[in-house]
Amino acid sequence: MGFLKIDETKIFYREVGQGDITLFFVHGNSSSSNSFIKQFESKLADRFRLIAIDLPGHGNSDPLSQYSVSKLTDCIAGCFKALNLSSRSVIGVGHSFGGHLLLEASPQLGHLRSMVIWGTPPLGNPARPDIAFQPNPNVQYFFMGELSDLQIESAALELFAEGTPLSRAACEEMRNTDPKFRPGIGQSLQTGDFLDELKIVAELPYPLVIFHGKKDKLVNGEYFQEFQISAKVQIFEHSGHCPHIEESEKFNTLLMQLG
Repeated sequence: MGFLKIDETKIFYREVGQGDITLFFVHGNSSSSNSFIKQFESKLADRFRLIAIDLPGHGNSDPLSQYSVSKLTDCIAGCFKALNLSSRSVIGVGHSFGGHLLLEASPQLGHLRSMVIWGTPPLGNPARPDIAFQPNPNVQYFFMGELSDLQIESAALELFAEGTPLSRAACEEMRNTDPKFRPGIGQSLQTGDFLDELKIVAELPYPLVIFHGKKDKLVNGEYFQEFQISAKVQIFEHSGHCPHIEESEKFNTLLMQLG
C-alpha cells in the first residue's frame, strides 16, 4: 500500500504479488480499491502483480476541486506512468464506471495485454443510456451529492442480485465518497466530456473481455448483442452488478486464465 502524487493529488494504491503480468484494477462510482479484496486475498497474487487505485475523492485518495471524466482518465494515465507500468504486461480490469474510465484512458495507456470490464456497457457519443442501462429509479443516487442513509442503502442494494443481503461495505464506501464527485461526474457526462467508447472498442489492438451478471439491475445485457460489440461476453448466472464479489471464485478463475 502507498500513495502516488498525480498533479498534486495524493492517490492511494494497494499492491500484492510479484508476477510478470500486472492486473490493474479500477473501481466504480462511489466505491474503492477495497471492493477488490476477494481478488487481492486470492491465489491471483501467486501468479500476478495486482494493483488497485482509489480514484480521487474515494477511499484514501485526495478529493479534487472539480470532477470530470477527462480529469479522471488523465489521473489513471498518470498512475500508469508513476508506477512504471509496461503496457504490454498489463491487463486492465475495470468495474462499472471504472471500466468506462479504462476505455476512455486506453489511448493514453498504449498497447495493453488485454482488458476486462464488467458492469460497463461501452457508450457511443452521443450516448444511449436508455438502451444501455435498465430503467432503475435508484440510479439517480449515483449522481447526487449528499445522500441520506436510506438513499445509500437503496443504491447499495441495486449493486447485487435480488435477495442479496445489504452490503455494509458498499454502504460505507458510498458514504465515504466525496459528495461533489457524483454530481460532478453527472454534469461532465451531460456536457459530452467523454469519448466514443464504441469506436474505441472497435479499434482496440488487443483483446477485450466483458463479464456480465445475468441478474444485473443496472446494465441491460441485451445491449452487448444489439450493438454487436466485438468482445467475448462471459455471463455470470447468479450475479448482479458485482460478480467479482458475488461469484468471486469463478471471476478469479477467469482472470487467472488470461495470464
